[in-house]
Amino acid sequence: PRFAEKMARTSAALLVDSDLQGLESLIYGFQGVDWRSTACPAPETAAFLVKPSAADILVVAAREPYDRTLILLRQLRSCEESRTLPLLVMGPASLRPRVLDCGSVDFLPTPIFVRDVITASRILVSLGTHPAHAQGSDARIDGTLAEFGLFSIIRVMSGLLRSGMLQVERANRRGEILFSEGDIVGAQVGSLQGPSAIHHLLLWEDAKIELRLRAVVRRGQFNRRFDQLMDDAERFMRDYTH
Repeated sequence: PRFAEKMARTSAALLVDSDLQGLESLIYGFQGVDWRSTACPAPETAAFLVKPSAADILVVAAREPYDRTLILLRQLRSCEESRTLPLLVMGPASLRPRVLDCGSVDFLPTPIFVRDVITASRILVSLGTHPAHAQGSDARIDGTLAEFGLFSIIRVMSGLLRSGMLQVERANRRGEILFSEGDIVGAQVGSLQGPSAIHHLLLWEDAKIELRLRAVVRRGQFNRRFDQLMDDAERFMRDYTH
């Protein structure tokens, strides 16, 4: 599988953030999961580091003035050498339309956990040159919950506005969560459905996962906003721990 081939070697990320404290946090985070990283505090020079860094992905924290980030993205997408390089941009939600206008770019709204940046990077690197928002695609990523974390996968799929099916398997039991353009539209484990199924899956610490990115038909299991679902899930985990 493409995932296994990619993760068999150490992945590399080019990290761009003009805020030195933010850049330091990204560096420590990626080093903690054994990625090679090249740090760049100036978006104006990042394009020159793509080749020497041998980056599998470029991660950019957009800071004001945002034109510096947008110029970088257009530059990378107009250059043959970096045209298919996965690009992940983090910034305020209001910036998303301008970032996506630059071409095939993935976007995560801030504030965001460093772990989620790493999870998104793992997913995007495993997809390789797969188009960021292709319709009718069916790309697959295999791994374990220990690698990704269920909360992190859910937040990332929502933040990236991705569609797909996450299957979680432990022993002889299997559960699934369905996403449609970032929204959770279905979840099931055995006879459990909806939020109860998600809460049950959160208790599985050692399990295999298979994430397929593809179009998903919306279901009627969830009538609450994503942030409400996450608040309920976090409250469930706090109560369970207590």
